[in-house]
Amino acid sequence: MSTAPLRASADSGAKRKELEGWSIRDVGYFHPDLEDAAVGTSEVVTIGKETHWRSVCLFIDQVRAQCSNKTRTEQITAKFPQLLRGRAQLWWTSMLSD
Repeated sequence: MSTAPLRASADSGAKRKELEGWSIRDVGYFHPDLEDAAVGTSEVVTIGKETHWRSVCLFIDQVRAQCSNKTRTEQITAKFPQLLRGRAQLWWTSMLSD
């Protein structure tokens, strides 16, 4: 009798637990060219419930902080392009997709 299904179920449960209460949106978005006078000129701004980072250094610090376990790191790695806005997203899709 194989224990593989039991192991897979346990792994899945552990991953769900590591992600409990967390979303990829908790990282925020890197938007270096965000130009919206209504939100101010700070390096980090909140628009609605979303955090937008203008500073690449602060954004990378946030990414590192959110990579607190293997499952979150895997999620951030897999969905990283979704965290980019404006010029950063254009750079990612035009320069790195070749």
